Amino acid sequence: MSNSHHGKSNVEKELGDEELDPFEKVDEIREESNEGYDSFMVISPERLATIILFFYVVCLHQKRVSSVNISKKFTMTNITDCTEDTYLFVNEIQVIYGKHEVTPIEIIHTLGLDALLLTKYEFNVLVANFIQRYSSRSYFNIPEGVKNLIFNLTGGHPGLCRFILTLLRIKFREGIQNKSSAVILQYLASPQLRNGITSSSCAFYWINNWNPSHDEAEFVRLMLLKSHCETPSIIDYDSNPVAKKFLKHPTTTFEEFLEKSIHRMSPSKLSESFGRGDKCNSLYERSWQMEWYCAFTIVVPANESISADVGPLFSSTGFLDFYVNGDCCWRIELIREGRHLKEHAKRFENGGIYDKIPLKHWVIIDFRHHSKSVREKKPNFWYALYDDNYKQITIIRERHNDKVIILYGDE
Repeated sequence: MSNSHHGKSNVEKELGDEELDPFEKVDEIREESNEGYDSFMVISPERLATIILFFYVVCLHQKRVSSVNISKKFTMTNITDCTEDTYLFVNEIQVIYGKHEVTPIEIIHTLGLDALLLTKYEFNVLVANFIQRYSSRSYFNIPEGVKNLIFNLTGGHPGLCRFILTLLRIKFREGIQNKSSAVILQYLASPQLRNGITSSSCAFYWINNWNPSHDEAEFVRLMLLKSHCETPSIIDYDSNPVAKKFLKHPTTTFEEFLEKSIHRMSPSKLSESFGRGDKCNSLYERSWQMEWYCAFTIVVPANESISADVGPLFSSTGFLDFYVNGDCCWRIELIREGRHLKEHAKRFENGGIYDKIPLKHWVIIDFRHHSKSVREKKPNFWYALYDDNYKQITIIRERHNDKVIILYGDE
């Protein structure tokens, strides 16, 4: 760890023990020096104590340590003569070995990932340092909701935190003070960011040059298609049920996506499912969710992805059933037999538990038996009345004619 020293940083001194405000005025932060010091690097007193305890008490079986912060300006004589209570961090060992291979050394005592992840306080200091560094050149800042999402998304991983902050600065180089948090949150939930991380982050460098062996390629192919065909380059779509189930048919609009996802559901799986009540014999909500999930993964828009149980990542206290991210920002909730309609609708209102999740369109799909009529049609509700054999579903909507959808997921 470079640029580590005994005592608090300029940011920490100004903040004291209170929660960090990233827009607090802090001292000017210099760029990385020739010695390799990282001006954005942060370390809390608690982490410092943990590292010292580990290396000197656990590894070296010593109870007390006296050391010094070392750079090119210090000699071993200076270190030996030092009488102050300081800490020693040895960094840039690779300078000794360069790029040449060396004999592997077994490291017995190591710190786990938990000891390396940033705490929320350290992350806030990092964000404040980052904003201070670039705010003089542009209108760059990080809204509070975006800051929380980055921390939740990365888990405090130092490299990913820095990587995402850098991508945000590049993406919004003209300034984001006039941008809504929703625009930034959409980018953080987009495939573009995910692809950028997997293609550029050191954690995923192996993917770029990965040359899978025959066995590895066969394993991946079997897991994706569950097919034992020896000619994976040619798929007979019409006669191959596996191809029909796994090959995608991407949609472009919200309504098309909903209709085709229902269209792809399997009547046999619904009718044969044991996930139902013993008295009313109606399927549980989870049964509908599982079958619908299998169906909509085939018709999800190109270059977009869909996630289940979305909420905490956006600092929401609720768990949205399904969310299509990227440029779509579609919220989808499923219920059954008309239960808790008002409760679910309130979740989507301004100030509701889903309010912080970026939104362009939302819907609540109510799967109910055809014998249960719809008394009052509500906006953003799709009432899906299924037949006894689940082979067709009638969609009832406000200001729309009823529409019958045939389920052909078994074909």
